[in-house]
Amino acid sequence: MKAKMSMSFKKSMSFKRFFSRCVKAFLAIVIGSAFLSVSSRAGEKETRAIDELSYAEIMISAVTVDMAAYIDCVPEDMAVARGVALKAIADLDEIKRFVGGISADGELSALKKMNLDISDMLISAYSMIGIGDQARVAEKMDEVIIKCEHYAETAGPVYEKYNLITDSSDLSPYEAEKKLIESVEDSETYLEALKYCDEEKYPEAGELLRKLLDKYTDKSFGDCIKLQISNCLILGNINSKTADRAAGLEEGIGLLTEILDSGKYSPVLYEAFFRWRTLEQYYKYGLSDRSEIPNKLYNNKRWQLVSVIRAYLASHGSDKWAEAQIRMLLSLPNIKRGAETGNDNVMYWKALFSNET
Repeated sequence: MKAKMSMSFKKSMSFKRFFSRCVKAFLAIVIGSAFLSVSSRAGEKETRAIDELSYAEIMISAVTVDMAAYIDCVPEDMAVARGVALKAIADLDEIKRFVGGISADGELSALKKMNLDISDMLISAYSMIGIGDQARVAEKMDEVIIKCEHYAETAGPVYEKYNLITDSSDLSPYEAEKKLIESVEDSETYLEALKYCDEEKYPEAGELLRKLLDKYTDKSFGDCIKLQISNCLILGNINSKTADRAAGLEEGIGLLTEILDSGKYSPVLYEAFFRWRTLEQYYKYGLSDRSEIPNKLYNNKRWQLVSVIRAYLASHGSDKWAEAQIRMLLSLPNIKRGAETGNDNVMYWKALFSNET
């Protein structure tokens, strides 16, 4: 049941309620599409348009995340809110240029137009923040919510038409990794290292992995090894009280950055991105509702990886795991505000790096 929104600015613009309706509705299509494989019914043009529309959705929602921290601002914060609103408008203009360049026909073209309409509606609302009638801003944001919900209802059937929903539980990075290992001995060493990781024997795992990395440094499997070394460094140092804790964490994050910035395909690009983004937000920006959340930075990196995978698929079109990585990258929501204990990077952090249940 949809809650009726009050005309009161403070209530109508509450960012928790805004996200529960607007952003959730707007991302409903891509959030649920993890592990989907692009159907044979979608040609190259349609696939590219779907990817670009999904990315546009992510970028628009990222703008609303930035604005959510200021949408309920008290009067003395209006000057600050005005500056943030102007930045949001500039970002939306940039998004409109991206969307305008999407080549789409038929139903996908209609979704393209709706993306542009939503951007224009947000620009209209944000342009009044700090200088206009705040009740009118609230009305405009209510209209945005309705438009976003309509977008979700429209996009669902369209995306399903071009995407075949299948059981992809047999797809995993480990199956892809095995194809990259050059010998039975190397495979046994790698599995032994992973076993040590499961047993939380991180120094022992790291030692085996570093020896293996010497052989695979400039190969795709080298990124798989780096990911596991990073995992050992992060998990082995999170609760450490030793003097080299900070250096271990820095090296672990640095290895993830190397994977993402290499410009080459590997089976662990999605996982490396997810871990990198979670760690960056945790250590550099924070977990509170008022922390800076540089989703635009994260999303630029996300799109770079999609481009890398696209280039790889041009000559490896049968690689279903590569396709799945694009779907997952475009399904991972922005870090947003309004979680019970801060921004929702708390949830991602616990899922990846905490033993808490």
